[in-house]
Amino acid sequence: QILDVIYFLDCVEERLEHMEPQGPMSSFHSVCRPSISIKDYVYRIAQYARCSPQCFVLAVIYIDRMRSEETVEINTLTIHRLAITAIVVASKFLDDRYHSNATFAKIGGTTGSELNVLELEFVFRLRFELYVSSECFEAYSQHISNFRASREL
Repeated sequence: QILDVIYFLDCVEERLEHMEPQGPMSSFHSVCRPSISIKDYVYRIAQYARCSPQCFVLAVIYIDRMRSEETVEINTLTIHRLAITAIVVASKFLDDRYHSNATFAKIGGTTGSELNVLELEFVFRLRFELYVSSECFEAYSQHISNFRASREL
């Protein structure tokens, strides 16, 4: 499941590379594009944070909710910060044991105080609607798996 999410986000980043950032700046915007690919970034988070695989699917759902509500532009300047923040929120919502924001920040290459701000803004932009039905979760999980399978044919 984690590898499927990593592959999916890598393809999203590929599509974003051809799009010029347009919307207003937000806390999720980096000054410049990170040198690490989203694939390597999320793999690093998975390797060191050891969140449940379901957290990564839930993170995609949260990011997609932000995209569909147009609360923040998703582009090459925002995808990394959105990813770490979504994974932090998903881990806290889903997992019984999770790391502190300071640990997640170290893994994600940011500061604890910056991650605190991002997390707060993230949940406010989602209007604190963090619950995802099992049907919705399964649909996203299946879509992500099917996406990878269709690309490997």
